[in-house]
Amino acid sequence: MRLSPSANASLRVLGRFALRLGCITILSIIYYGPQGGTWRPFSHLAFLTAICCVFAAAVTREPRFAGRLTNRDEAAAYAIIGLVARAASLG
Repeated sequence: MRLSPSANASLRVLGRFALRLGCITILSIIYYGPQGGTWRPFSHLAFLTAICCVFAAAVTREPRFAGRLTNRDEAAAYAIIGLVARAASLG
């Protein structure tokens, strides 16, 4: 079964997302800070990754509303994950 080019591109973005999220999780576990546990560094790294994805989307001039997943979509997901982790570190 062959996938369309946009489906292949979206699968690559999902794989990259999973890899980066795994790295963020591992780094957060390694740095277990006294304040906020692992959630605070996790939220900081998620926000930093979101900023890097926005920068990568701007450099590669990705379209805003493409028919596939892009760095912009990835940045939005990291920002939401960062906000959830930030809320978890406050509670």
